[in-house]
Amino acid sequence: MRETIPLKVSLMVTLSAPVKPGALTRLVPGFEFEKRLVEAVIILNYIDDSYERGRLLADGELTIQKIGLGELVLEALREAYRSSGLKPLSGLVAAALTLSTLKGFADRQGRGLRGALRSSTTLILYRSSLEDSLKLLEGLEAVSSTEHLSLLDKRGVTRTKIRLEALTLGDLYEILGEADSGFWLNSRKLDKLLEYSKIAASEKSMTLAAIKSYTAIAIEKGLRELEKLDITNIVEALKLDRSLRSKGYNLNHLLGGTFIAIALAASEKWPWEV
Repeated sequence: MRETIPLKVSLMVTLSAPVKPGALTRLVPGFEFEKRLVEAVIILNYIDDSYERGRLLADGELTIQKIGLGELVLEALREAYRSSGLKPLSGLVAAALTLSTLKGFADRQGRGLRGALRSSTTLILYRSSLEDSLKLLEGLEAVSSTEHLSLLDKRGVTRTKIRLEALTLGDLYEILGEADSGFWLNSRKLDKLLEYSKIAASEKSMTLAAIKSYTAIAIEKGLRELEKLDITNIVEALKLDRSLRSKGYNLNHLLGGTFIAIALAASEKWPWEV
């Protein structure tokens, strides 16, 4: 599907961009990168489905209660886990499918994704069904996504609370976004995402856009070590990566926000276009 190509390319570039100290890159030794590519291929299969559901919603052929975004995330997480053998990058999976749904909705209305982001997020995420929220929780449990589940547990989010308080996907994304930037498609974080997408749009290379976006997010999250990083110096970046990992850092939770930033930019104007 041609309309989802910017999202798919953004996903692959996010994973493979070589200078992301503390997070997955193609330069990290071992087999994780290859396994993450398997995971990405699975996600790509669901992006078109998500996009189509957004279009059907705009056409009135699907209601908010029947769009099934939570179920799609559940299915994608399970399939990625089965196929790669690794716990999926849950935030990145959720970001890709959610943004694709929003794009399908915006495209069908003849609106740009950035311009329609706030209204479409309000509609699709904050009016979602209880079933969507329960399916998202089920998905995180199915892949033993400990960090996300621990945060929800800390905030007292259970199936009972979801039902009693009618918690939407938007509500859950707000909580999960505290730990994983892939869930930043919520009302509290949209302004930041649009800010990061401007950084991405200023680059002519999508790889540079990913690196710059990732670095900006990391610095804002308190990783001052990246402030003086020369992003053209691979050796320096690898040294910093080893240093961060030796201190116990795993910054894969920044990849979802990085993806959203460059996907928003690429959906309107390929970074390499004049």
